[in-house]
Amino acid sequence: MKVLNRKLERNMILIGSIWQLLSGLATIFIYATYIKTKGVGLVDISQVDITSIQLLLDNVYIVTTTIGFLFMAMGLVNLYIYKKTKNNVVEKGKGIWLIVCSLISYFFMDIISAILFMVSGVIMLSKNKAILKINNGLVN
Repeated sequence: MKVLNRKLERNMILIGSIWQLLSGLATIFIYATYIKTKGVGLVDISQVDITSIQLLLDNVYIVTTTIGFLFMAMGLVNLYIYKKTKNNVVEKGKGIWLIVCSLISYFFMDIISAILFMVSGVIMLSKNKAILKINNGLVN
């Protein structure tokens, strides 16, 4: 029986997961903090304007931290997928999940994750078809 090794997909998923975790942490603790503190140094503006700008920056801060947590959650789920991916087993749904993660990453302009997850998802889906053919006896 042929062994279809999934080492390439697993390594790409691991790299993408680590990148997403680091990106999420940087988004929350560096970028969002920068946005939150940016409005503090305003001078020569009325109190009403300062209040409205601060409310706007608070909303931007909330959106930014939410995106950071989304990246971290996707990274943790992908780490779980990395651990559970096996050789010679049809991985149902994992390839589609990786492609969905790729599209979400592309939407948020995280090009590195988008490329890693798209390539690993396509490879995983194509190896699933090969494993099915081997298991059904269509290929020697």
